[in-house]
Amino acid sequence: SATKKTLNFYLTKLKDPQVRKLYSLFSNNLASMDLTNKKIMVGVSGGADSLAVLFFSKCYALKHHTKLYPVIIDHKLRKESTNEAKNLKYKLKKSFGIDCKILSKKIPKIDKNIQSYARDLRYDLFLKECNKHKIDYLLLGHHKDDTIENFFIRLLRGSGLKGLVSFNKNLIDYSGIKIVRPFLSTSKKELIETNKKTFGFFVDDPTNYNDKFLRSRIRKLLK
Repeated sequence: SATKKTLNFYLTKLKDPQVRKLYSLFSNNLASMDLTNKKIMVGVSGGADSLAVLFFSKCYALKHHTKLYPVIIDHKLRKESTNEAKNLKYKLKKSFGIDCKILSKKIPKIDKNIQSYARDLRYDLFLKECNKHKIDYLLLGHHKDDTIENFFIRLLRGSGLKGLVSFNKNLIDYSGIKIVRPFLSTSKKELIETNKKTFGFFVDDPTNYNDKFLRSRIRKLLK
């Protein structure tokens, strides 16, 4: 059956040592939360980081009877974004048995601070959907590279002390919703390598390109 085939896919992937190691980390970070028979929302951008969280969330849901609620945000900041979101939804459903919901919102034309606007829009849509379906936990794919880069980006932009330290937490409260980031101690490289062994694909999110130059300069400074 399709259900058995899907189950075998995830259980087989977990036999790989590298994949099993990251699943252990993922599972340990969720161990203190009683998620049995509860819903967890997973933010899915199509990037290697979010797909890693989605893969391990699916494994966790199968093992712990947790109800998975994955969502894709269509920012509508580019004319291609809606088709990209639909294609990602189709691929995850057809190939991996994961049915994502696409969330979007009609927005005015944005000329600057697109990255900041996109982030605020994501959290607004996440929060409303969580409240609508009584979901208390939201899992995101932030990783160690994000922590380092965002610290310096916020520092260079004049962020206060609260803004500088708030990103380096695995679990934070956001308007009553618990945001869980299981891979803050994991590098993007590790997540990409794991992604190759699991779903086998990922896509770049062009909404991240506004900070691309700044991030590349920071990486060079840190080498």
